[in-house]
Amino acid sequence: MLKCLYIMLKGLICIWACAFCAMVAAATMAADEFVSSLSDNGHGVFLKIQQENPGASGYWTSGHNVDKMSGEVSWHAVSPWVRIETEQLLAPPYNGTEAALVIACNPEEEWALVVFTQPLPWQRNDVDGLVVMMRTRIKFDDKVEKVALSIPASGRKVLHFRHDEYFIEKMRRHNTVLLELLLYGLKPVYFQFSLKGATSITNSTRKSCRKK
Repeated sequence: MLKCLYIMLKGLICIWACAFCAMVAAATMAADEFVSSLSDNGHGVFLKIQQENPGASGYWTSGHNVDKMSGEVSWHAVSPWVRIETEQLLAPPYNGTEAALVIACNPEEEWALVVFTQPLPWQRNDVDGLVVMMRTRIKFDDKVEKVALSIPASGRKVLHFRHDEYFIEKMRRHNTVLLELLLYGLKPVYFQFSLKGATSITNSTRKSCRKK
């Protein structure tokens, strides 16, 4: 009897684990499809938003994208672009890499991403089902915590926060965020973002995303 219960419990755990992995993979695929719908793996679209809002330098800005095939509209809030920080001497083009945080949404989903001006050689230190990940650290103001980032199939110019909702709310409640990223064969590099204006701009994009 106990053996039967053990086998049943083990089976239920396996089913739950498979369902969770499928859910995570689906979320990553959705983020990947969103990025793939943008030109230049997203960088061109997001940089254009900054260029069109020169008076908003140092603040988050927003824009939208229309999928040419489906007609679906997605909205995104973009942080100011920041330059890579490192204690090592990086060769071009890595030494001039810039990055921005992006919070994007459509009527069904919301994603937290980091986009880069250059593809970087990420150190892939974990795999969850079909999802390749980087596990590293992030610091909101003065609090350090762990973070898992998915590496989308669309390219090495984008990273996707695994737990979107949690990190989006953290971004909305803090002033700065420092992200540590791991490069293959190199020391960690860092990007420090200002979260000034993130709350108001994401309120606006969420409102736009809810409109059908």
